[in-house]
Formats: sequence, structure tokens, C-alpha cells
Amino acid sequence: MAGDTCLNLKLDSLKKEGLYLIFEDSTIIDLSKENIDKITEDYWKNPQIIFPSLEKKDAFLKDPICSIRKSGYFCDAIRPMFAFLGQLDKYSSFDKVTAVYRGKQENSHTISYCTMQQALKYVSILCSLYYCQAGRTYWKYYWGINPLMDGKAIAERVYLNIFFLNNGDKKTVDETIIKFKEEMEITNRFILSKIRTVVKNDSLVNSVVNALIVTDFLQMNVDEKLKKAAENPQNILL
Repeated sequence: MAGDTCLNLKLDSLKKEGLYLIFEDSTIIDLSKENIDKITEDYWKNPQIIFPSLEKKDAFLKDPICSIRKSGYFCDAIRPMFAFLGQLDKYSSFDKVTAVYRGKQENSHTISYCTMQQALKYVSILCSLYYCQAGRTYWKYYWGINPLMDGKAIAERVYLNIFFLNNGDKKTVDETIIKFKEEMEITNRFILSKIRTVVKNDSLVNSVVNALIVTDFLQMNVDEKLKKAAENPQNILL
């Protein structure tokens, strides 16, 4: 059935960089970066409509390591999840979906028939590393990441990006990974504490957990990662 879904889909119609979720009933959820930005901005123009009684509740304030914590009430990292809650919270973690990731280059598409929690890892990564003001420090380490990769492959790529951006200095690389892991754990656990208060299904929750697991893989099989870096330096940061 996944193949039938793809046959009926014209990939050249997916013109914007990002993720597209295609369901068996032909529903398409546009999670392109451009659309996420637009929907999120429109949604948060009037937060009183969203949860009027919760405007100042601690659960929705910026997290302890946020670099602009004093500039507003609401955590930037949760904004996209809330904006798409109506579309995404209909599905549970193990519901199947055809996920299409469109890269920066034209005709650059990756197709995966996977679970919702696997597909939504993309949204979780954006929340913790792009929308989160503290997490943006580490956005550069996700250069070249295809979010439909499995967690270990993503971790390997992230490690090699950190390695080369720090000129292969093992001490600096280790220190960067430790700090990155600590801050991502704080941020993602904070996101989890917020999103759990409003979701009915578990796909978004488990997508955050899966994104967090990626950081656990960073400190595993380090020697193997370094060997690959030495063998194929031209494949990193392309």
C-alpha cells in the first residue's frame, strides 16, 4: 500500500525543503520548513486563544538554559508542536505513514514507509535545535542530516561534523559532545514535560524521545567514527 501511495504522488509537486507525510487516505501534511514557519507564526499571534488560563503557568515558560529566557513567557521550542497539534495528535506512535523528505537540491527526495514517531523526529530536531534559542548553538552540527536516517546514522554524522568543525581536536570534540548532550537532555525533557500536558496520543512524545536518544549514540563506538572520518573526509559537511 505504501508503494501505491507513492505511485499516486508526483514528487516534483513537493517543491519546498522539508518533510511531507502522506497517509493511506491521501491526506498530506506539509512539514516543509517554510510551512512550519508560517503556520507557527500565525498560530502564536494570539496565545490567549490557545490556553487563556495557562499564559503564565510555569509549565510553559522558557527553560532554565534559554539564552533569551527573560524576553517572553512561552518557550520557543514548543511553538511548532502546538501549532501542528491539531494535525499530528490524531496519530499514535506506530501508525504507518509514507514520509518524503525533500532536500535543498531539486529532485532530492528520500522516501520512507515508517512509523509516525520515526517521521516526526524531524519536527523534534527542529524544535530543540532551530526554534530553541539555546539549541541553535548546535544547529551547525546537524548539517547534511537527513531526518529519515536512523538514530545511529544521524549520531555518526553529527559526531563527524563536530570532529571536523573542531579541527579534529579530540579534547575539544569530547568536551563539546558532553556539553551538547547535557543541554539537549535538559531541553528535550523540558519539551516533553510541556507537550505531555496537551497531547492525547503518543507520536509527538516518542518523537522527542527518539531525538534525545541520538545524543546517547554520540559517545558510542568513537574509534569507529574516527576511522570513518579519516577514510572519507570529503563526505563530511558537504
